[in-house]
Amino acid sequence: MAVDEFGREHYVLEAPAGRLGILLVENDRGFIIVQGFGEIAAAYQATSSTETDKGRLSMMRQVVRSGDRLVAIDGDMVVHCSLSEIIARLGKLSAKKRELKFARYHQAQRASKNYDPEKLTLVRAPSGPLGLILSDVLPYGAVIEGFQQLPDGSESHFKKGQNVHRGCQIVEINGTDVSGLPREEVTNLLAGMREQDKEIVLYRLTSSTCARFSQLVVLREDMGVNFLETENFHCVVATAFGTEVVEGDVLIGIDNTDITSMSRAAAMELLNQTPYPQTLTFYRSETATLPECHSMQIEAGPSGLNLDSSDPSHARITGFTTPEDADRPTCKNLRYFVPGSYIIGINGLDVQQHTLADISRLFSKLRNTSKQIVVGNPALMNLLDQNRSVATINVPPGPLGIIFDGGHDDVACVAGFNPMADGNPGSVEQSGQVPVGSRLQTINKMNVTCLTLNQTVSLLQKLSSAPKELGFLTRIKARDCNPRAVNIRVPPGPLGIDLRTTTSNTVAVDRLNEDPAHGPTHIFNHGGVVSGSEILSIDGFDVSSLEVSELSQLLRLFAPHEKIITFGTTTDAYASMINPALKPALKSLIVSKSPMGIEFDSSLENAACTTNVAKSDSNEEIPVGSRLIAIDNVDIRALSLNEVVGVLKSLAGLQKTLTFDTEHRQITPPPSTTSAPSSPILKKILKGSSAFDASSTVFPQQPTSSSTVNASLTKSTVRFAGLQPSQDTPTPPTNAPQLRPPPLKIDPPSAALSALSIRTVEATKASAQVESSNAKQEPALNSPKTQFMISMAPVNRAA
Repeated sequence: MAVDEFGREHYVLEAPAGRLGILLVENDRGFIIVQGFGEIAAAYQATSSTETDKGRLSMMRQVVRSGDRLVAIDGDMVVHCSLSEIIARLGKLSAKKRELKFARYHQAQRASKNYDPEKLTLVRAPSGPLGLILSDVLPYGAVIEGFQQLPDGSESHFKKGQNVHRGCQIVEINGTDVSGLPREEVTNLLAGMREQDKEIVLYRLTSSTCARFSQLVVLREDMGVNFLETENFHCVVATAFGTEVVEGDVLIGIDNTDITSMSRAAAMELLNQTPYPQTLTFYRSETATLPECHSMQIEAGPSGLNLDSSDPSHARITGFTTPEDADRPTCKNLRYFVPGSYIIGINGLDVQQHTLADISRLFSKLRNTSKQIVVGNPALMNLLDQNRSVATINVPPGPLGIIFDGGHDDVACVAGFNPMADGNPGSVEQSGQVPVGSRLQTINKMNVTCLTLNQTVSLLQKLSSAPKELGFLTRIKARDCNPRAVNIRVPPGPLGIDLRTTTSNTVAVDRLNEDPAHGPTHIFNHGGVVSGSEILSIDGFDVSSLEVSELSQLLRLFAPHEKIITFGTTTDAYASMINPALKPALKSLIVSKSPMGIEFDSSLENAACTTNVAKSDSNEEIPVGSRLIAIDNVDIRALSLNEVVGVLKSLAGLQKTLTFDTEHRQITPPPSTTSAPSSPILKKILKGSSAFDASSTVFPQQPTSSSTVNASLTKSTVRFAGLQPSQDTPTPPTNAPQLRPPPLKIDPPSAALSALSIRTVEATKASAQVESSNAKQEPALNSPKTQFMISMAPVNRAA
């Protein structure tokens, strides 16, 4: 954890649901700090919790120290909140895990006077206009009232800054203290530095919810205002005369004196000593509902919740399906809260960033098991939306206006933006969802995390004339230090892997089954997973913070269904899995003509397998039945046939390298002969700009198994050692030996983890050994993952 220029050391923890057992107090500066801890058993004596939750609480206490300051809850800054307000916020969010941000303070590199260090913000502004509107209400200092567009049509650099809002005062410019200067002098100073780059320090006099400033001139004592006596560090109006100042407004200035760093007692003493007439300055916050959530335990079967189809980006609940559903014990007390709320968690998974379609598919897979559903009010949904860790942006043809950081050659990291030819910002910058430092993760649903920066830029240039869907990781956490990942579409049944817990409290692959006689080898055959690969997501739902017992339970629930599992990987593993030089079964084909003359079997919804290849010297070696697995070094096996067709159409007429698995036909089960196919087998012919339109073709949905997981299935889901092959299942043919890349180097579990009885665990042990699905499932602390050192070349690239 690094210390910044203001002496701040920040760290973020994911605290479990329920009581935290942490004693918070308000110190002599108004900071809400940790004073001590209660007993873990006492914190949970009134709630049902798993041993995993208690283990998380124990580990959190190993990080938090007495005296640490709580500064944010779920990304929402609380440095302007009183102790009672913070306790209320934590209580309203107790049904979910909470992301808590703490601060420790050290010697500052910059002189900060007597300011609260948490309310200081440094903005590095380029030369040119700033785009700021300064308030003319405050009689002292240059305080931001709002923002305006720059002459070229772009947004103010300050508006893009974190924690910059109405109520921020300019206190330092390029090392010069201007906190005591009036607004006009500060404006003149900035005008003289117009053509210079500037480092400007702001002090947040108010919270980000500041709606307006007001002044009241008090001529005598009986015309003044009364303040609440329950606050220690805020002068909050209880009653007032007139309309300019109302109940709830906060006093921040007396004549020309800023009182925001004073205690209430000191501010009241100054007020009583100030002669009349007095000029009092107040700010008013927007009226807002506090974020709130609740948990419901729904038994196996339909959820009994109606979802709003008019909002496809979220799962918004319109009400209960029947009156009986509303009368269920877990829902009865929430009958007025649930309608209009949003589903933000299901069985320990955070789902607030996912679409209605994604969540509906998840409900379908969990139909026959009990579900713990966390629902939040619109205020919480808005807060979580503002702190999304992923952003999907649809961009039109043409330049993107993105500058990638050339100092990170192994990843496409956003370093800045360029304006378009007309001077306006590009679609990505204009969205406001992709800050500097974000990573490009997907292009048209293709996972590009394993490409180098040059390969990613080359692919974007090829697609410059086509519309694109770009996916970015916008909040980089310590556990995201390894950017490379592979998506594997896994069929129903056992996985053929063992799991382990790493020292960073993440779940990784311990072993992979390489012998078909001992169980499934599907994940091993893919080639991108090695010992030490972490399990990052299932069907796009982040599971990186789950502990091994929770992930094991989740894998059991998903066992009867096809799913896409995302694993961490290495550069060597990724390169070898699609390298024809290392795998003779792989054949590469360079294609530029359109149409390509390749037909795919549309009866296979989730695989691009050839049914016909036009005869030519260049592709006669690609036999019928081969599967297209990569396009320009991008593994596309997790994409559906429709998505692969869309990618190829966007590359029509451009040179591209197609990699086929020519032995795929040998391991693909033959079609059933006992029943007729549900739909005719169609041939999809890629013809570039011809009559075929992939987007207009709807593939039939694969039927979803509704059977529950039985004991014989779950016992071998991840543990394969010592098992004999089932006599009921034909043994698949053995593939040619594969050259395996070296495993990831991950240290064995630490002593702290041993206390939690979690080391190497079968992901599908009997239910007696793992928490019941009815138990509360909560993600773990976001401890850092294993890091992989990569050489970097300092060359910036633009796309």
